[in-house]
Amino acid sequence: ASTDHKGPTVSSDCERLTSAARHLPYNSTVLDMGAGTCPCQRALEGAGLRYTAQDFKGYEQHMGQDRTDAGSVYKAGYGRIDVVSDIGDIPLPSESFDAIACTQVLEHVPDPAAALSEMVRLLRPR
Repeated sequence: ASTDHKGPTVSSDCERLTSAARHLPYNSTVLDMGAGTCPCQRALEGAGLRYTAQDFKGYEQHMGQDRTDAGSVYKAGYGRIDVVSDIGDIPLPSESFDAIACTQVLEHVPDPAAALSEMVRLLRPR
């Protein structure tokens, strides 16, 4: 996987997610928590998954600002977000998803434990 001095890249995250998706049955559901620009949507859908994006969309007031972080929601804008909510309180039924994607997000969340609990709640038992 490619990395730079800041750690994994979005591209390498998508590669890992797509590789993991091969272990899921076709048409499985995946929730991308903190999806932002939805950089892995096309890859996950291409792997045969039904993709749902969640984000709190709290950075909209900063859109169009000159930022140096490539791929940033500031520069690219949000992707198609299906569920706008706090990551620790997503208004969807329990056991709704076969898989959860959440990359480069938890380090920005005030309560990562609540986000992890929400992932457990939303995952369908296997």
